[in-house]
Parts: sequence; C-alpha cells; structure tokens
Amino acid sequence: MKNALRITALVLAAALLLPAMFACTPVNGTEDDLAAITRHEMTPEEAAAAGGRLPAVAESASALGLTLFRATYREAGKGVLVSPLSILTALGMLSLGTTGQAAEELEALLGLPAATFGDAMRVYASALGKELTAANSVWMRNERLHVEKSYLQALADRYDAGFFRAPFDEGTVRDVNAWISDKTDGMIPEMIKELSPNDVMLLINALCFDALWEKAYEETEKVAGGFTNRDGGKEDATFLRSDENVFLSLDDGTTGFLKPYDGGKYTFVGILPPEGADFDVYVDSFTAEAWNALWASRSYDGVRTAMPAFTGDTDVLMNDMLKAAGIPSVFDPAAAPLRGIGWSDGGELYVGWVLHKTHIEVSAEGTKAAAATVIGILDECVAVEPMHTVTLDRPFLYAIVDAEYGMPLFFGSVTSPAG
Repeated sequence: MKNALRITALVLAAALLLPAMFACTPVNGTEDDLAAITRHEMTPEEAAAAGGRLPAVAESASALGLTLFRATYREAGKGVLVSPLSILTALGMLSLGTTGQAAEELEALLGLPAATFGDAMRVYASALGKELTAANSVWMRNERLHVEKSYLQALADRYDAGFFRAPFDEGTVRDVNAWISDKTDGMIPEMIKELSPNDVMLLINALCFDALWEKAYEETEKVAGGFTNRDGGKEDATFLRSDENVFLSLDDGTTGFLKPYDGGKYTFVGILPPEGADFDVYVDSFTAEAWNALWASRSYDGVRTAMPAFTGDTDVLMNDMLKAAGIPSVFDPAAAPLRGIGWSDGGELYVGWVLHKTHIEVSAEGTKAAAATVIGILDECVAVEPMHTVTLDRPFLYAIVDAEYGMPLFFGSVTSPAG
C-alpha cells in the first residue's frame, strides 16, 4: 500500500508539471532556435510507468556509486565523498546522445535504456524534498558545433536542462563556475579552471543538500574526544552524541545507525567497520551487495551513537574509473558514439573528461552537502529495545539516503575529522 501511495504521489507531481521554456544565452551566435524548445508534459500513464522503474534506478545508483567511491578512495587514500545521483544524472544526459556500442555500454551501466532511464529520473526529480535541489545545464561552443534539436528536446523533456551557447573562453569558464556555485549554494565555487580548444560541449549536473537534523544536538551532547585516524594516530575532535532508533548490523561485525533529517525523507547513515579491520581492505570489500544487505538489516532497536563533526572536499577526474566500470566507448573518437548529439566541423564528438566535485559539512545543526559533475565533450579539432552502541571514533563510511526509496544521494568516508 505504501509503494502504491508513493507512485501515485509521483504520478501526480509529474503529470501536473507545466511546460517550461528553456532560456538560450547566445554569445556571438546566430543559429539559435533554443528558445523554441518547450518541455513536453508526461501523461499520467507515462509517469506511472516511469515511477515504477525507480527501484531499478536506485539499484544502479548503489552499484555505480560504490564502484566509483572505492576507486576514488584508492586514488586519494583519505576520506572522500562521491554522489551517485549526480554522476548518474550526468551520464543519463550523455546516454541520450549515444549510439551503437556506447549506447549498449551505458544501458548496462544505467540499468535501463537511455529514454526509459531519463523518464524515471524526471519522475524522481519531481518528488525531491525541499532539502535537495538539482539543476542541469548544457553549454555549447558557438562555433563549429552543430547539435541535433532532437537531442536538446530529449534533454529538456527528461532533465529540465537549461541551454547556453558560449565562446568557450575565459569568460565561459567564469560563467560555468558561477552557475555551479549558484546551484550548490557556494559550496563548489570553482569547478573548472580552463577549457581547451577541443572542448565543444559541457553536460553539467549540480546538487545541493541542506538539511537540519530531526533532533538537533544539544550543547550537552557535544563532547571532546579522540579520533584514531587511518594511520593509527590520535586526533582531537568534537563528538556529537545522541540516542537513535534504527540499528544496522552485519554478520561480519559491521554496525551502524540511521539519524533522520527533519521531515523524515532523508537520513544520515553511519557505518562502522568491524573492530580491528584494515580500513583500506574494508572499503575495497564494500560492494553494492554489502550496502544492500546493510540497508536491509535495519532494526528498530535503540542505539547510542557518537560521531565527530566533520567537513570534507573531493575533486576527482573519473575517466579511468568510468572506463573500468564498463563505458570505454564514449571516450573513443574512433567509435563515433556521440552522433546522436550532433556533429562538429572539427571531427567526431567524444567524451574527453568527466570531473566530479563534492563538499560536505556535518555539524550539530544538520548537514550541508553539494556535488557537481561535468562531462566535457570534445571534437578532434586541433589542439533503534536493546541499547546498542556505535561510536565513529576511527575511520568510517557514511551515506546520505532518500529513505523513501533507499536512493543513495552520497557515499563517503572519514579518515580524519579535519578532512
């Protein structure tokens, strides 16, 4: 019954969306008919079908998110944070313009065909809580690039994308960074440093999460303590203590807890590895299967919790990680996978780089987090009755999850409260 009510709510939210006009910002451009692109409404039947596929999207988010989280941790060797939702959204936008082998690879990674996945994401976006905002945009070089109107229409319909034509110079870099900073409430002030002569298109997703705890920590619940970092050293930290109502546990000794945000739609998940476990080895073993088992282990037992207040930033180029995850063709101009997007006078279009940045602040009041993913498309032009205890006083994992669907918004780790 609960699932039926959720789908009904999503259907109504999607079906009531009014058509939107998408602004075009021509800069030295002459061929723009972007302002004529109008978002098509979904019928209630289409919205219901798309809503029914959200569990598959959540499954894909868990699998890809943890794959990229593990790879990012191995590369950084410290606490990191990735946003499966942001990355999947950007890849979903890309998938609408792929053909052949690249399309097949992305369908396998996303778990659904491009259009079907996009429809599900549209329904999900229509049901976001007030704590989470999402925005998508497409930036196009205003020379030599010819974009298929059908591709832009698909982006408008499924991802509510805004469109911009620009010269891809230093001014464009400033404009892109300003757009991302605005959409992430200033938490990601500088996403890119420069654009190359080969860059012709940017596909961008930005997320901003800002939520108060359902029950904020009182002053008496803030205590000084010691945190054992990844290297075995001791650091001073301010711990936030509370009693919560949902306990997590696995047979291998993993324990955890849920701490809900105000309103109950989103929740923080603290995950403590087994005592004595090598944290690096543990991260490598924390797969989607482990996450699903941990999420399924929720029991309404009391749990006394403590965790450090912490902040962190992550900045990672994901090319090699995504190739290893199963989508090498989009990075290969010889495979000509992006003809669904359009064409360039400078040669075939292909993905040149995928940049992902995140920021998080966990305090006594709540959590602020942001993520941005930019896909750079190039051409070949020159150049909670028993009281359990979980104390996160050593390296740990965490997640921010849409509790309604089990949709992971962020996966992260803390190896030092200092970031």
